[in-house]
Amino acid sequence: MAASAQLGRFVWDGPYAGSFDPEGPIETFGADRPPPSPPVLAARFVLGFAAGTDPATALDELIEVAREVRAKQVPSDPDPRLVAQAGAYRHREPAGSFRNEAGGQVVVVDTNATPRQVFEMQMVELAETIARWFGQRIVVLDLQHNGVTQVVHAVSP
Repeated sequence: MAASAQLGRFVWDGPYAGSFDPEGPIETFGADRPPPSPPVLAARFVLGFAAGTDPATALDELIEVAREVRAKQVPSDPDPRLVAQAGAYRHREPAGSFRNEAGGQVVVVDTNATPRQVFEMQMVELAETIARWFGQRIVVLDLQHNGVTQVVHAVSP
């Protein structure tokens, strides 16, 4: 999976600057099949969990939301390839201070050779759904090409 998607420490800049440091085991879900020939597209979604939320439960919910939305987006692939991991989420507050929270990441690996523009639109839709589900102001979306970040979006519901 490392060649298809970057899962390690992630830092982003801008008005919603922050970082995500993965902690604990990497969980893989979906059909076990190799990704298509390069280039491989992937999308990493990173968010902080609400205070008082059990991180394991929140990560399970994040996985379930991603699976449901992705299965609707690509009906011919009802068992999408996902990778998830809990970690430490840090982000800039509107006042400029930084806040640390428990968080998680889920990565969607495109195993369908979806055209890049279509995949990006689908991933923005998924990020909006995740933000609504978790009541978050933003979800960080890291779009990758062969495991290299191409663009980072702060997606609002």
